[in-house]
Amino acid sequence: MQHIRRKMNFKFAKTFALIVIAILAFSTATTALTTTVKAQTEPTGVSVGPPTLPYTGGPVPSGVTPQQTVQTIAYMSFVPNPIGVGQLLTVNVWVNPALNVARSFIGYTVQITQPDGSNITVPMDSYSGDTTAYFTWTPTTAGNYTLQFFFAGDYFPAGTYLDGIVNNTGAAVSGAAPTHLLKAFTMSLQTLYHTLLLYSNLT
Repeated sequence: MQHIRRKMNFKFAKTFALIVIAILAFSTATTALTTTVKAQTEPTGVSVGPPTLPYTGGPVPSGVTPQQTVQTIAYMSFVPNPIGVGQLLTVNVWVNPALNVARSFIGYTVQITQPDGSNITVPMDSYSGDTTAYFTWTPTTAGNYTLQFFFAGDYFPAGTYLDGIVNNTGAAVSGAAPTHLLKAFTMSLQTLYHTLLLYSNLT
């Protein structure tokens, strides 16, 4: 009987140890994934503007035909230009026409090509309604930079939108009223390259 108990206790201990190992492995993987996502979301030295809600948007699902398709124009501005090493650069992007105040765009990307040819990619979401987004960045190397704004396009399923989220049941953050909207697709686009001049002795 004692032999059977010892055998059962051993099996239990072995099973418990395997469960603990599995939990630790999952925890480590989750932490690593979170770190990677953070690094991709906000590159070193870049501070992205406030929008952080899980907005509704993205590519058109397979087999879905939007009830309306909207052509848009992309815009980007940044100041100051020229700029000095260690000075703060503010980059603003937006799309025209604007959205209904209850919707927001996701999938904005600004690509910064540095003097050595390497790229910094800054992903952003827009504010509700006006489609604007911004970030700040402090360049550290003198030379010519190029900036380009990309927008992947967004599909919005039909439904009631609140703070950029379809069928949102949470409390309103913006204070706007819920709005029922048709399914629509906003076309993808990009701006031309824009040049930023950075001088080492500009104050």
